[in-house]
Formats: sequence, structure tokens, C-alpha cells
Amino acid sequence: MYLNVLIYVARPYVIETTIIDSKDNTTKKYSGLLYDIWTIIRERLVEQKIIQGYKETFMSDDNITLNKAHELVSTGPYDIGIGHFSVVESRTNTQFTRPIYLNKYAIAYLPNTSEFEGISVGIFRGFIKPVTIGIVIAFLFFIVLKIIPKSLLSKEWKNTGSWELITALIFKSTFKYKKKPSASNAIILGLELLFGVYFIGEMTTTLRDVKSDLYNNKINKDSIINKYILTPKGYSNDKHWIKYGAIIEVNKTNDILDIYEKNTNKYFGFFDDYEILKQFQIKNNNLVISDANFGFDEISYIVKNTNKLYPILYNINNEIVRLQDNRIMMNLCRTYFNKDDYLCEL
Repeated sequence: MYLNVLIYVARPYVIETTIIDSKDNTTKKYSGLLYDIWTIIRERLVEQKIIQGYKETFMSDDNITLNKAHELVSTGPYDIGIGHFSVVESRTNTQFTRPIYLNKYAIAYLPNTSEFEGISVGIFRGFIKPVTIGIVIAFLFFIVLKIIPKSLLSKEWKNTGSWELITALIFKSTFKYKKKPSASNAIILGLELLFGVYFIGEMTTTLRDVKSDLYNNKINKDSIINKYILTPKGYSNDKHWIKYGAIIEVNKTNDILDIYEKNTNKYFGFFDDYEILKQFQIKNNNLVISDANFGFDEISYIVKNTNKLYPILYNINNEIVRLQDNRIMMNLCRTYFNKDDYLCEL
């Protein structure tokens, strides 16, 4: 039989590249994790005479949703759908192949304050500011010692330099003053104690505030409760976020990043497939992807639920197992998923 195949184009799963030759003729070339895997499988199906041929129709995520693509397979003219289809209850009217990889549930967001900015402010408040104040106090005290007639100064203070005072106040180098107890040395020790209390207090308060600011920018299972999360139109796993207590609003356009960026005061963050969120990070490098564990869902190809396609499904599954066991699928994952190739370790 001949397979009528729908290919759902969505980077980095299925990538469409336009090639222009020397005569200005354009052709389309396709790649991506899901398409490369399918290319190997379909050639094996032809080679083993399980199918006589195939026709591929490419549809972009700019034009149709995943749900619409699923419908075109379940009740439409297509036998199989190649795309990042989640295995969810609403799609059980089609058959699923074996899982190809796991999609990590994650939410992207723009933090109110960047981590770099927060840490920079903390370094200034907790270290640079108090040290600067200590240096200024030491120099002022040194100037006072120079102004006061030496006849009024104790023997220890007559030869005290500015660096000695700075190290005594800031670095607690007070051994010289502790060695010979006197009223004059007690003043130095008192200043050192007061500065130490101030310095430790500033450091403690700053670390607490910086930690709080950075934590409040993070998305986790508790922080999304009763918060608005923007989700792509045409997806079938919005219920996943409702289980965590989030309020879901489905995006009505094809550009979810643009809508979120214009409404950050309304939405706590937005959801999409993990690898697609990474593509959004390329467009906006301030975007942060949550690393909290919200679980995973299985990604598979879909096959029309008819008796004549059962043998096809059986052989596709066998080929998927072969690609997994031979590490071919893992090598392809490393090409497209980079450090997140563990998602293909099934």
C-alpha cells in the first residue's frame, strides 16, 4: 500500500529550509529530529516491501494547529502524522507509535529583575558599600590624628598610619591594639567592633534580600497556583497546568512570545514544548525557562485507527526500537537537542 503522510513542520522537530540555486530556482529541504527519524523508518518500510511508496504533505505550524493536524489524520485523508504529538486522552481516536522522546513540561517567563542585576546589587550593598564606608572612616580618623597635636596623642597613636587603621577596622587586624590595653587602643577596638557588627548585618540582610528576589522570580509548583499561564492554541495538554492550580488562557494568535511580551503584567509565564521554548530564548535571551519538575509527556507519531494500518504500526514500532537500541536515535537527539538529549533516553 501507499502511505499518505502528513508532516507537521515545527522547529526543531521538523525544519524547513529554502534553497535557491544559481538560476534562482527554489526548493525546500527538510530536516529535524522527527523528520530524520521518519526518513530512516520509511526507507526501511519500502525496503522490506511493507509499503510500496508514500506521499508526504508538509503543513506548517504557522497555518494549522497540532489539534487540526491530528484531526486530518484521525478523520481526514492522511494515514500517519509526523510531528510532536503528545500522548493525551483527547487523541485516543488515533493510534500512537512507541514514544520517541519525552517532552519536559516547562514554563518560560521574563523575570522582574535579572539574576545578574540582583547579584550585582547584592555585591554593592553587602560588600562594596560597607568596605567603602570603613575606608572613609579610617581615613577621616587618620586625618583627625594628623590635625591633633602630637603632645595630646598617646605613644601608640603617634605612629599610627592610615593603612594600619584600614586593616584594623575592615580586616580585624587589631592584634597590635589588643596587645597593649589602653584608653586610646580601646577606641580603635570599639570602632572595629562597631564596624564588624555593621558589616555582618549588611551582609546578612543583603544575602537574605537577594535570595528572596531571585526566588520570587522563579516559577515552581507553589508559585503558579491561581496565576494566569498563556498556552498555545490547538494544544491538548492544557489540563496538565490546571492540575497544578494555574489559570489557563489559550493564545489566539500564532505568536505566543509576542503576546506574552506585551502582557507580562497579566501572565505569570507561558507554556510550550520544551524544545520550542528554547527556540524562543534565541529570539529573547532574557527569557528564562523554569527548571522545576512539572513532569513529562510522551511524544509519538500518530496513525489512523484502521485495520489496514495495524501491520504498518507494528513495523514502525519495531523500527523505533531498533533505532533506540542501536543508539541511532540518541545520536540524532544530540544533534538537535544538545545537552537535553537525555529526553530521548527511553
